[in-house]
Amino acid sequence: MEELGSKEIGIAILGLGTVGSGVWDILQQKSRQLQEKTGCKLKVRRVLVNDLNKQRNILVPEELFTDDFEVIRQDDGISIVVEAMGGVNPAYEYITASLQAKKQVVTANKEVMAKHSQEISAAAKANGVHVFIEACVGGGIPIIQPLEECLAANDILSVAGIINGTTNYILTKMIQEKSSFGEVLREAQEFGYAESDPTADIEGYDALYKIALLAEKAFKKRVPLHSVYREGITHFREVDRCFAEEAGYAVKLIGTAIRKEDGLDVRVQPVFLPREHALASIHGVKNAVLVKGDAVGEVMFSGPGAGSLPTGSAVVADILRAVKQQDMSGLIDQKAIEDVQIVDSHRAPYYIRLTGESTAGLMVLYELLKEQQASVCRFESLQAEPGKRQCMAVTSPLSEKQKQRIVHDLKKERADAGTVYAVRIGI
Repeated sequence: MEELGSKEIGIAILGLGTVGSGVWDILQQKSRQLQEKTGCKLKVRRVLVNDLNKQRNILVPEELFTDDFEVIRQDDGISIVVEAMGGVNPAYEYITASLQAKKQVVTANKEVMAKHSQEISAAAKANGVHVFIEACVGGGIPIIQPLEECLAANDILSVAGIINGTTNYILTKMIQEKSSFGEVLREAQEFGYAESDPTADIEGYDALYKIALLAEKAFKKRVPLHSVYREGITHFREVDRCFAEEAGYAVKLIGTAIRKEDGLDVRVQPVFLPREHALASIHGVKNAVLVKGDAVGEVMFSGPGAGSLPTGSAVVADILRAVKQQDMSGLIDQKAIEDVQIVDSHRAPYYIRLTGESTAGLMVLYELLKEQQASVCRFESLQAEPGKRQCMAVTSPLSEKQKQRIVHDLKKERADAGTVYAVRIGI
C-alpha cells in the first residue's frame, strides 16, 4: 500500500455516473490547486465500470477503465477508493474489501451506509483505515463534518431537513405552477432530477437513509430503519395544494429526528410548514438541514443537495481529508453505541382529507377525534365530481399513531369514506 502523504496518491473511482463523473472532472480541473493543498499529486489510477464498450461523454483515458474490482483491490498503488456506484450490492462488498485491503474509502452511498454502518465501521477500525461519508446526506452541503466538529460543544436537540431534491422539485413545481403530480414527475425525469424508477425518492426511502445517518451522527445512536415512520408524496393532490396555499403553508417532504427523554422521534413525511418557517423558502432541487443545539440554538445548512459537481465537491473534500489521514470519517465506534428507541411523542395538528359520496365520513371523524381527546379546528367541504365530495379538516394536535389509527378507522367504519389522506402541520 502506498503511504499517504507521499508524492503521489493513487485513487480508484467505482462507477462513472453522476457522482463519479463529477469527481473525475474536479480532480482533473483542480489538480494543481489540490496538489498545493495536500503537497501530493492526486492521480486516478483506475475507474471501475460495468461496460467497457459503452460510449461516454467524458474524457477518461481508456487504459484507466476496468470491469474487474480485483484489479483495484490488489493494486498497492491505490490508497483511496471512491465508491460512487449507489445501491447496496455490490457496493457493500467493494467497500468492505477495500477496507480489508487497507485502503481509505470515500462514499456518497447513503443506502449502504444507513443499512451497514456497523459492519463497515468495524472493518475500517480493524484495518486501521477510515470511511468518509460527507456526500451521503447533503450532496454539496457540508453537514457531517459540522456536526462532528463545529457543533461539538452542543448537545443536539433536533435535526430536520429537506434532504431529497427530487421531491422538493416536484412539490415546488406543483405549488408554483399548479401542475399535477404526474406532470411534474415526468418533467423531473426528463431533466434528470428523477430516475426512470423514482420509487426511492417519491416514496421517501432516500430521505429515510439520510435522516438515519444524520440522527446517528447527531445523537450517537443507531437508528433501526424498520422502526422509522416513512411516507412519500405520491398521494399529494391538487386539492391538498389548494388548501395549503390558501391556509398559508408551504409543502415539503421533511426528515426529522428529535431528542426525547425516552428515545428519538424519527420520521420522514410530507409536512405543511408555515411560510415564515426557515425551511419553507427552500425551493426546487435545493436541500437544507436545520440543526438545533442547546448552546448555539438553530443553525441551517442549505445548498444544492445533489448533482454531479456539488456532490463531487463533497467527495473530493473527503479525499483531501483521507490524504491528510484525518479521522473525520463521520463514522462512530459502533461498539460504543446501541440502537435507539424510536418513540412517537411529538404531537402536531393534522390536515385530513376525505373524499367520498357524502359528508357522513366527517361525522365519523368527529367521533374518532373525540375518542382521542382531540377535535376539528377547521373544516371545508366542496363538490369534487358528480357524486363525490371532498371534506378537509384540521385537527388539534395528535401523535402519529393517533393519526394512523383515525385514518384506519375512518376507512373501516365508512364504506363511502373513499380516499383518506393526512398531512402533518409543522415539524
